[in-house]
Amino acid sequence: MTPRPQSTLSGATPVWDLSTVSQRRYTPRVRPSRTAPAAAGFGLAALGSATVLPAAPETRWFLVVALGLVAVLVGVAALRRRQTRRGLLLAIVGVLAPAIAVAAVAVQAAQAPATVTSSTVQRATLQPDSNALVPTPGFTTLAGERQVAMRDFLSATVLQLQTMHGSWAPLPTALAVSNGALVERDGVFQGTALGAVPESDRVTYQVSSDGTAFRLSVSSATDPRATIWADRALQLSTSG
Repeated sequence: MTPRPQSTLSGATPVWDLSTVSQRRYTPRVRPSRTAPAAAGFGLAALGSATVLPAAPETRWFLVVALGLVAVLVGVAALRRRQTRRGLLLAIVGVLAPAIAVAAVAVQAAQAPATVTSSTVQRATLQPDSNALVPTPGFTTLAGERQVAMRDFLSATVLQLQTMHGSWAPLPTALAVSNGALVERDGVFQGTALGAVPESDRVTYQVSSDGTAFRLSVSSATDPRATIWADRALQLSTSG
């Protein structure tokens, strides 16, 4: 017996590739991530703290480090996930912006003149002593309110140093600025605040090597010739 030929109608019967269908059906879609925008937000906030925020250097450093650390951690976590192109770009911004912020703060600190400078000198350098505030000729060219503000700050600071140290406590060898306040950098009263330093002023502190005298000068940041100074002999009745 001859087997009957079977007709092959290839066009009539579709052939399904189940593996392709399954792959197309169950492949996860890339969805927008919330971590990438968050990383970019923290990174830009750190950059803004470094370049725009009017604050003391210590405050800027704190904000840049805190916000930048969060931005980097969130940004790295976002980069380890599948991201859209927009999400990938935002995650990269979150990682790079803190580095730029740190560099900006470092450059500003290097370029900005020191608000307070301290030095130890021979006693003869600070003589003669004066019981009154001593202005330079350039000081009189400042506006009247600026002169008053500088006089008040200088007299108050000198008198506080006199009161705190008297004749028994050794004078600090240096002063510094912490969060906008003038403080003693070392000595018995290390860290004690002496007053708020105006942003437009520069302070120069000189102390004798034998620890018996000091001189404190306040200068205008815009004109160093505009200076007024006082020393340990300043008397309250003649200050100002």
